[in-house]
Amino acid sequence: MSNIDINIVKKTIATLQQSRANLQERFKKKATGQSLVQNLSADIDVLLKELFAEFPVLDQVDVIAVGGYGRAELSPHSDWDLWFLVPKLGQKAMNESIEKVLYVLWDLNIKLGYAVRTVDESMTHIQEDWQSATAALDMRLLHGSAQQFDVLNHKLDRFFQKKKKLFVQAKLDECLERRQRMGATAYMMEPNIKEGEGGLRDIHTIFWMMKVWYGKSCIEDLIHAGILTESEWLFLERAQQFLWRCRCGLHLQIRRASDQLYFDMQYLLSEEFSYQDNDTHRAVEQFMRDYFSYVGRVAHLTDMFIAHFKELLYPQRFVLKRNVGDAYVQRGNLIDVTHDKVFSEKPLRLLEVFHIAQEGKRHLSSNVLRLVYDDRLLLKTYAQTSEASQLLLKILKHSRNVAWTLRKMHQCGVLGIMIPDFGRVEGLGQFSCYHVYSVDEHTIRAVAQARNIRRAGPDTEKLTLSCKLMPMIKRPSLLYLALLFHDLGKGLGGKHEEKGAVMATNFCRQLGLNEDDIQLVSWLVLHHLDMATISQRCDLTDPEVIENFAQVVGHVERLQYLLLLTVTDIHAVGPNVWNDWKGALLRDLYHATERHLLGQVDDSDTIKERAQVRIESTLAIVDVQERASITPVLSLLSWRAILHYPPKQLLKIAELVAKSDGKTIIDFQEDVLRGDTRVMIISQDRQGLFADLTAVIATSHINVLAAQIYHLGDGRCLDIFHIQQASGELLSDLSTQTRLHRRIEAILAGKKRKKIHLRYKKTVLMQKVYVTVEHLSMGSSQQSVLQVEAADRIGLLAALSAVIDDAGYDLCGAAILSFGEKSIDVFFLRQMNGESLTEVQIKALSQQLYDVAQLSKD
Repeated sequence: MSNIDINIVKKTIATLQQSRANLQERFKKKATGQSLVQNLSADIDVLLKELFAEFPVLDQVDVIAVGGYGRAELSPHSDWDLWFLVPKLGQKAMNESIEKVLYVLWDLNIKLGYAVRTVDESMTHIQEDWQSATAALDMRLLHGSAQQFDVLNHKLDRFFQKKKKLFVQAKLDECLERRQRMGATAYMMEPNIKEGEGGLRDIHTIFWMMKVWYGKSCIEDLIHAGILTESEWLFLERAQQFLWRCRCGLHLQIRRASDQLYFDMQYLLSEEFSYQDNDTHRAVEQFMRDYFSYVGRVAHLTDMFIAHFKELLYPQRFVLKRNVGDAYVQRGNLIDVTHDKVFSEKPLRLLEVFHIAQEGKRHLSSNVLRLVYDDRLLLKTYAQTSEASQLLLKILKHSRNVAWTLRKMHQCGVLGIMIPDFGRVEGLGQFSCYHVYSVDEHTIRAVAQARNIRRAGPDTEKLTLSCKLMPMIKRPSLLYLALLFHDLGKGLGGKHEEKGAVMATNFCRQLGLNEDDIQLVSWLVLHHLDMATISQRCDLTDPEVIENFAQVVGHVERLQYLLLLTVTDIHAVGPNVWNDWKGALLRDLYHATERHLLGQVDDSDTIKERAQVRIESTLAIVDVQERASITPVLSLLSWRAILHYPPKQLLKIAELVAKSDGKTIIDFQEDVLRGDTRVMIISQDRQGLFADLTAVIATSHINVLAAQIYHLGDGRCLDIFHIQQASGELLSDLSTQTRLHRRIEAILAGKKRKKIHLRYKKTVLMQKVYVTVEHLSMGSSQQSVLQVEAADRIGLLAALSAVIDDAGYDLCGAAILSFGEKSIDVFFLRQMNGESLTEVQIKALSQQLYDVAQLSKD
């Protein structure tokens, strides 16, 4: 590059650095989102114009900003999208100048999208690609005489006039696909500011469709024509301001392009936005509630305009009309109102209209969606009346579309008015990597999963017990009520299940339910965590564990409801949270408790019978020849191991034990569905074995997600670890597996265990996890059970296991579980003489475990 080129680069770098410094200063001074993106865009305009001026031949070129830059909505690390409109191709001097401009920008590490075309080539590309057509909608002239720009503009107007139906359909398809890909909800706990539902892209989509369909780009014209109301525009403008500030703040914090609002960034941005902790909510909770209030409403408006444009695209579908009562009219499968004062005349219609749609598998028209939201506050005066209660009960008791109806009520702001406790958690975040959705979204999804099970819908083929029990419960509406309230106590401090039970009791009384129904709903909310906790953390082969739980349940009917609530709750936490292992444990707990409640007490003989049934189920899936080799192997496994795994997984374990032939064996298997690698180790049992193995895994910088210990009948031990690399990926690399395999072999051969001195990065969420050590008195009557909750990180399990080994206790078993940033490690312990630990020993060991589980201070 020549001397002048170097000078140009230096000058451009200085201009860019100054523009970013200006942006940082404006952000700190609490500038609006609009001023941030527009001022940055203006600064970049100046930078580019100065750069173009260095190459006089470019005066023949019209340089156009398109896309986000064309809208003057640049964030610090946004793409710069430029079109170079040239009179004709092949002009050497012009091409060389454009190349030099591009090289200068690339040297600045600018993410540049560009094209060099004539007007005719640009139109050809636009006609073939809707993305280019969309980018052209937001184009503006940066440099040049505007000769090519004006011609292109004229041709674009004619193109969109002819292709408006195709364009709008393409945007609708693109919007629906994008929303599905991004999680199909605005209430993702780590949302995408731009692409997520209710994000900036939804707002863009609304205006792109309006601009093309109505040929109006001026907001005042859209409002005057009744296409957009003034209140809707004012809200969309405020939402953009907030989201622009979020996006700029995010880019400034991480110094690169990103639109994903991860948990650590939420905490940092809440500080940058000057939110303060108060008596009821942390600063980050307030920040995210504001975020969700904006994107939730944007998502609703987008849904409304999606419905609106579908009605315009396919008017023939809605030609036939018929009256539905005195206030509604049905057009095709849409419910509309006879006039715009329907809801103000009789506010209870704001609830009734959802039941009308629910009954006939109908949808709400765009007009109804707008009117319900605008008039929703009129319902407040009538929400606690008996008429409103009866309407809500009709919705909950209906045989179909319950979850769909509740979701629409939520989107329109009606559900929070009818159930004020639900309104309190709207947009309330669950700040844990384990929880994917906000409290309100999780709640609606739980109801949806219950409806899915009731109709044996998608993804229920493995939920055989749930599908069997659902038709047996006589009052499914009570299950829906329990699901609606099971998490509404969150955000109030203390045990949310206790607070939720009180809320449920009060609301059920308001609905006029009888005392039996009220007690069932309240009990379900109070105990909604019990089955998951006991099944995953207690010894289900211990009769006293089953007896104690059966005393809490008291009746088979309650057990049926609780199993269904537990399954739907886990499913609604997030994708891939449910797995066969959790399902098998819940089934075992259910059946054992059911037998106890029916008078068939689980003693050792009954447990043997249960184990035998599991063995027979396992043998049923293999051929006769393999059955002969597997049968004696299964007799080596403990009842706890046999009852812990469903037949298919038990078969894999049995095959590995058979393959070991009484010797040591180490096996790696990738579990793509769970997203981890399972390591099964069969070796001679000895004191400290588990601690040694966990230390080897930790020093290999590998994270343990789950682990179990089982003693075999021939003196060997089976240790099962579910592991991931520190990056969160599978251990799919053969060299990594081989290296870990050799280290495990060495420790099994007697190599001394290394002390753990691992450094780890403390995330914001890790620092919010409080360490607790609890003696689970109900966990087992035969052993002492200690549960440690702490921030999950590599080396934690190894450190805890070393403490137990150093204390000289026999580790009979362990259940290691990860819930996002939290690890819950349950240890089954005995003294070396086979007795349970004394209270003094439990207290001393608990303190040692507590100290080790604390995060390091460096």
